[in-house]
Amino acid sequence: MELLSNSFQPCEKAYSEDFIQSEQDGLFFGLSYLQNSLSSEDFSKIIGYFSEGDCIFKGQTLLSMELESAKSKKQDLLSAISYLSGVLTLVSCWTERNFDFSIRADLTPHFELSQWEEKAISKAGAVVQSFPKEFLSLKQIQQKLKKEKNTIALSDLKISRDNIKN
Repeated sequence: MELLSNSFQPCEKAYSEDFIQSEQDGLFFGLSYLQNSLSSEDFSKIIGYFSEGDCIFKGQTLLSMELESAKSKKQDLLSAISYLSGVLTLVSCWTERNFDFSIRADLTPHFELSQWEEKAISKAGAVVQSFPKEFLSLKQIQQKLKKEKNTIALSDLKISRDNIKN
């Protein structure tokens, strides 16, 4: 996402209207994060042109804000929206397929936006679950699959990609 600014100085106070524009296709997520993160001193107006989960295309203007924050804070907000939109987009690539199993995702450890990361994962239709410390071998997986309602995590560190696909 790209931050575009339109600044001018009417009378006494500097005014900055910032537009957030998509730099690639994907799904939008982060408007609720912005609304909850910014205090009334930070902004006077925020207008979202998309809802959470909407499909967005490169070059579209996603939202506009009248911010009085420092440029570094604006970039931090932009990075957060980009990351959260990326989480929703990536996880949705898996959940929208017609698999006969559920998709699970783990949160980024020690991440200050983990609450919002969890919301993006859930919005995509995945379940948030911690990954196991150690992955199973092919033989262990085959044994677990014979039992009902088992959750397994596959990794190409222990099993070849071809075996995972099979």
